[in-house]
Amino acid sequence: MAVTQTITFTKSDTTFQNDIESQNELEGIVNDSDYTSYLADLRSNDTLQETTSLNVDTQTHTLVRIWNTKEAFDLWESSKSAEIASHTAALDAAGVTYTINTEE
Repeated sequence: MAVTQTITFTKSDTTFQNDIESQNELEGIVNDSDYTSYLADLRSNDTLQETTSLNVDTQTHTLVRIWNTKEAFDLWESSKSAEIASHTAALDAAGVTYTINTEE
């Protein structure tokens, strides 16, 4: 069964014009090219699908991840827990507010 993870990000005092700008900002805050490459590999082997969008009016960036199986999601979550903790700390320090909703 697939797992869908929706993450919404907001940061005050931003004026992004599109989701690419906001995605670049978030990746700059996280600053983890190995993790970005890891996710790219998951996308290329069809384990993961990702879409992003930006509501320009509210400056809310939405990232939707669809993992092809619960096992793939569980493996990511357990094997990347240290990176996830580091990323959340960096986002917190940068003043980014986020919510994560995971549906199985």
